[in-house]
Amino acid sequence: MSPPAEDHSSSVPHAIPIEPPPPARASSRAGRKDPPREFSPGRPSTNLLLFFATLFTVFICTTPIGFAPLAMTHTLSQSAVFVCALMGILMAHELGHYILGRVHRIELTLPYFIPIPFAFGTMGAVIRMKQINKRRALLDVGAAGPLAGMMLAIPYAIAGLALSDVRPLPDGPTMILGDSLLFKGLVTLMKGPIPEGSDVFLHPLALAAWFGFLVTALNLMPASQLDGGHITKAMFGRRHTLLSKIVFMGLALYGSLGDALLTDPWLLATGLPYAAAATYLVTVASPPKFGRRLLFGLFLAHLFFSAYLAVDTVSTPWLLWSVLLYTFRLEHPPIKDADVPLGRWRRIMGWVTMVLFVLTFTPMPIHMVAAS
Repeated sequence: MSPPAEDHSSSVPHAIPIEPPPPARASSRAGRKDPPREFSPGRPSTNLLLFFATLFTVFICTTPIGFAPLAMTHTLSQSAVFVCALMGILMAHELGHYILGRVHRIELTLPYFIPIPFAFGTMGAVIRMKQINKRRALLDVGAAGPLAGMMLAIPYAIAGLALSDVRPLPDGPTMILGDSLLFKGLVTLMKGPIPEGSDVFLHPLALAAWFGFLVTALNLMPASQLDGGHITKAMFGRRHTLLSKIVFMGLALYGSLGDALLTDPWLLATGLPYAAAATYLVTVASPPKFGRRLLFGLFLAHLFFSAYLAVDTVSTPWLLWSVLLYTFRLEHPPIKDADVPLGRWRRIMGWVTMVLFVLTFTPMPIHMVAAS
């Protein structure tokens, strides 16, 4: 897939940090303890300010007047369509979490959107909440966000692809968006076989849906305290930690060694140390406290070495995601009612989200090619 062409006539870690209840603090009086701190829902004005700031950064980073090297649109009207559609998908995702959290009477905040003045203008959003210690609530809250977001992303993809053009690739380097199984299936359904040397130049509505699919896959990874981590903890209990380590190692190995195998073997010089460090940290019984700093330092070394070699990195974004997963902690807080059955429909919903992860995962989200 390709971003919209310039002459087109018409137009990234939703993790939900869970806060364990703070321990009671010892009082100055013997035999007494101070009550735990109450959960603070925050100020709605802060959420509103961050939302509008994110609207601004996404708009700036995807327009020809922006300062991001990956500008995705070429007119202000295209940017407006893209921004509204993308923020609609992200908002639906967060509202899914929020509404189900309120249904289960969980103390939580409104979404905090994260604006950044580079790349795509946002890193999504987070919701702070007290620890969910009930199995059914954990699955419901974890699954609600991705399912709600996809309820907008799929119609946007279908409508946007109907408005997209199939054109020959231009001369010179071209940014290509990778396909997930679901997006590829929709492209085939809407456009049929794509001729060699051509590609679909996405309408901004389809482009927003493509990002929505990517965000869904990132959040549904069965690891840490991501949405997929909540779901696998509810469904598989203690085996969540093993799944989390497997996902982390898969990202670490692909991220650190993928570019060396696909582009430049010299990247093994920095990729192998990262892979070795990641393997050590997940296999030792008591990982050292400096593990996060070690992985982040090795990631920066790999990133700078890739820039020095002027290599078009393909797998490095997954290396960053492995760093973030380890930083979030691979383990999940325990749940108190692990023996309570989920029920048939919740298990079906859990398996549906796992299938959705497979269908929306994109191994190579963005890469550069030259027209043949």
